[in-house]
Amino acid sequence: MAYPSDTILRKLAGTAAFERGAAYLREGRVRLLRADESGFEAQVSGSQTYQLRLQWDGEGLTAHCDCPVDAFCKHLVAGADLARRRICTHGLPG
Repeated sequence: MAYPSDTILRKLAGTAAFERGAAYLREGRVRLLRADESGFEAQVSGSQTYQLRLQWDGEGLTAHCDCPVDAFCKHLVAGADLARRRICTHGLPG
């Protein structure tokens, strides 16, 4: 399964969170810990450092960030964007 596109991330997070997540990535605030075809784990530095993970299979998407936002947040956008870029550039680990 392919990583979520910008269109999907924007729908999940909303425009404001999507834009802020993209800014976090540009600012180098994302540290990718693991990425493969089924998801990723990362840390994102905002007002604090947050742990996040995103997993998917053929049936759905499961996302978690330990920030106080109870929705698909800017941290998840930033992590998903970096994971997608790394996978597209370097391929999946084999």
